[in-house]
Amino acid sequence: MGSLRPFLELWKALTDPEFTRRWCGSGEGAVAVESDWRPGSPVTHRFAGADAPFMRGEVIEADPPHVHRRASSPPPTTPPRTPAVPPPTSTSKRRASPR
Repeated sequence: MGSLRPFLELWKALTDPEFTRRWCGSGEGAVAVESDWRPGSPVTHRFAGADAPFMRGEVIEADPPHVHRRASSPPPTTPPRTPAVPPPTSTSKRRASPR
């Protein structure tokens, strides 16, 4: 049977905030990954000193050090677009005229 050490190191690389900060960038480019790593818990990725995360996600499944599954997506960076023409405040039906 093989050693679990590579899997433990990979788990640490993915989940330990100190390890992530040290290996994913440096200075202002350092990335902090924050979560408690329980299924259903949020995951956030933020650059050092940033107020808002650049990526959010959710822990889907976690069984250290065997399974680490999460869904992530970048948060919206711009507000939703406003339609150029406001929607009508009322609707009306038209009946086709007979020929």
